Amino acid sequence: MKKLTTLCTAITAITISAAMAEWNEDDIFVGLEAGYGQTKVKASSFGSKKDDDTSAYGLRVGSFWDDEVRGYITVSQYKPDDIKLRSGGKELKVKSIKQTNLLLSADYLFMQGSDFQPFIGGTLGMTEIQGKGKTSMDSASYKKSWNFAYGVQGGALFQIDNIDLEAGLRFQSNSGDHKWKHSNDHHKLKVTDSRQIYAAASIHF
Repeated sequence: MKKLTTLCTAITAITISAAMAEWNEDDIFVGLEAGYGQTKVKASSFGSKKDDDTSAYGLRVGSFWDDEVRGYITVSQYKPDDIKLRSGGKELKVKSIKQTNLLLSADYLFMQGSDFQPFIGGTLGMTEIQGKGKTSMDSASYKKSWNFAYGVQGGALFQIDNIDLEAGLRFQSNSGDHKWKHSNDHHKLKVTDSRQIYAAASIHF
């Protein structure tokens, strides 16, 4: 999966840089998306847990550069459930977890000219994690910072006049870890490897 992610990320970067000059101002779309899936939450000294109740929602704006390629910017937020992690006799509770994303994506669409078009693409961007942790010895919020994010997505697009409806699968990861604020504990939190089923609707202008 890591090799596939790296390959799609590289293709996305090349496609975005080559296609920005072809941005079609006559075919801009704006849409909403929502998803549900699984996110891996990891805390140093406490292990990790896969949360199967991660919700996601976002706003996107983009354009079709030609009949085969589209690009779009997405602002989204993932919200894993509160979790408990145990290691030996220690327990960590993490709540109010939020992952805010600012992402640039590019998709290649197959079956041009058809109302039904499968697609595959990649994503690059930035993400910020926040949350609050508590152990029997200490409690604090985690420091917030923006970190590099990357991912791949695939699905199918159905076009009805100037409306796009789509459903797909998305994998996203990031490079960030976050220490507790105002604490001598060097414990870190990672929220990575999000896998989602999502749906989106967009309107063309």
